Amino acid sequence: MSIDAAMVVLGRRNMQGEKSRLRLDGIYLPNANLRRLRLPGTLLHRSNLSGMNAGGTETDIRNVDLSEAIAVCADLRWANISSYDPQKGNLADRTNMQFTTLTGAKLIHANLQGALMRGAILDYAHLEGADLRYTKDLTAKQLEKTYIDEKTQLPEGLGRVKSYTGKEYPCWK
Repeated sequence: MSIDAAMVVLGRRNMQGEKSRLRLDGIYLPNANLRRLRLPGTLLHRSNLSGMNAGGTETDIRNVDLSEAIAVCADLRWANISSYDPQKGNLADRTNMQFTTLTGAKLIHANLQGALMRGAILDYAHLEGADLRYTKDLTAKQLEKTYIDEKTQLPEGLGRVKSYTGKEYPCWK
């Protein structure tokens, strides 16, 4: 069984009644095909997920801990990575992306509402149409070299940030 298949199987398990979060800290999954990944609440602290393909509306990694993970050139387009529960209107068990390296990541139309973003490296990341409302500790400095557009939703008080217009990161050429 491939690593990709094993991750899909893990994502299909019934989590009701589980008392602790799935711990995959430090996992090494570069270039993994994790489309339709469903691992909400998973601990992926300090993991290497560079080049992974986990994009798509069926990808559910809400409330995940990606702190200090490396996700250079990861494809998370349309993925749900949020902490925000619109049904309850609260931010419980925030998605942790503190000090995560997302250089060159594709986060187009990704839902990142409520994520903790302190120290996250977003250089050359594509955030066109991404929802970054309610994120905590996201700064204009972090967004200086990101691709954004008029559909990118930023946290209140951050103001309008200009889209980066320089060269793309080499992984998308």
